[in-house]
Amino acid sequence: MMRVDRKQLSEAETIVGDRQTARLDAARAVSRRQQALLAGANQVAPDQDWFVLLVAEGLDIVVDNLLTNERIEHWMPALKLERKRRYGRRRPGFEPLVSPALPGYMFAKVVPSAETWAGLKMLDGVVGPLGGAACPSPVKAKEITKLKAFIEGDAKAVEILTNALRAGDRVAVDNGPFGGFEGIVSLLSGKGRLEVEVDIFGRSTPVDLELAQVTKLD
Repeated sequence: MMRVDRKQLSEAETIVGDRQTARLDAARAVSRRQQALLAGANQVAPDQDWFVLLVAEGLDIVVDNLLTNERIEHWMPALKLERKRRYGRRRPGFEPLVSPALPGYMFAKVVPSAETWAGLKMLDGVVGPLGGAACPSPVKAKEITKLKAFIEGDAKAVEILTNALRAGDRVAVDNGPFGGFEGIVSLLSGKGRLEVEVDIFGRSTPVDLELAQVTKLD
């Protein structure tokens, strides 16, 4: 029978234990480093701005939840879809399904810095900022508001846009068949729409538009 060298066995167990401890320490170090980096990402500062985050395919909702857990202000454009039974019948009483409206893209309000982008990229599913960490592309807050009103019909966003406009204001039409035209607001409705008098071929023509389709001109 082979004799077991208890001393060698004890030394082997110690080596294995040391390796496991080292791995755990390394994991904790990464976690602490990630927390430190993300702490910079969610701080409120004058240079904090909205940026577009690129998200790995199929991980939009995962990233949405992770950013929420890290208390980083963000917005995932989403559509609410009604659940249906077979043959197209709706399911009463069921919560609607949430589906990303712009898969692969999300907006985060952060302080742009190398630390911020490094921390965010540690989150599962975050590819990085649009434009790259060296030159990310900021998005104006008013554009986020317009997108919220357009994509989700966000009541608060619609209210902000409505309060920003008055009858008689001059606006530019951003998109749609009249994109590129300018006009005068003649009527604001309570449903996120407005009427704009647009000069078409020398004739003033009333055009019905959504609030998110126009930008107020100074």
